[in-house]
Amino acid sequence: MDTKKKIGPCGYTQFQIIELADKLAEKVEFKVGDKEGLLPVIERFGGTIVEGNTWDLTASLRTLDEEVENKPSNKKFEIKVPAMFPLRERFSIAQEFAHYILHTRFGDIPIKQFKSSSDRCELVRAESMIFAHAFLMPTKDFRRIVNSYAKHKMPIDYTNLAAMFYVPWETVRNRLDMHKYYQKCKKQLRKAEVKSAV
Repeated sequence: MDTKKKIGPCGYTQFQIIELADKLAEKVEFKVGDKEGLLPVIERFGGTIVEGNTWDLTASLRTLDEEVENKPSNKKFEIKVPAMFPLRERFSIAQEFAHYILHTRFGDIPIKQFKSSSDRCELVRAESMIFAHAFLMPTKDFRRIVNSYAKHKMPIDYTNLAAMFYVPWETVRNRLDMHKYYQKCKKQLRKAEVKSAV
């Protein structure tokens, strides 16, 4: 397992993306499972959410250019999501917010559009999905709940966890895989720190 292997264009490893999402969720005091919790976070960063048409099945991010002291600024942005089931919509919003954080560096660089069939597009999408999973289900909260299941020797109930975090159930399964990876990375980094201290 390589904790230093970068996934794609944002230049972060999966481990770093999870840590960034965790820190940001904590900093903005994101409340897990809060149905309306994403809107204040998006607005805090200068964004708005626009509901699209039901027949347009893709979510998108658009920066809104404006002049600030005669310098171009992309600090304002708009997330357009198609009308869909609330849990799926919430995850799509988080994923588009991830693009803003990771791929525009909080609005400091223009958003780059990639062809949807390109390998680079898939890497960009993978990065944003990792961030969205970790932001909506922060490690500390996720670990506490997963450990509670283990402590009581109960199988993990994906539907119950999905309800707790207000996300689609399949995202819980993906987050569990990421959680296991994250824990292995933390252990590997601790071992490396001990070796370097000796």
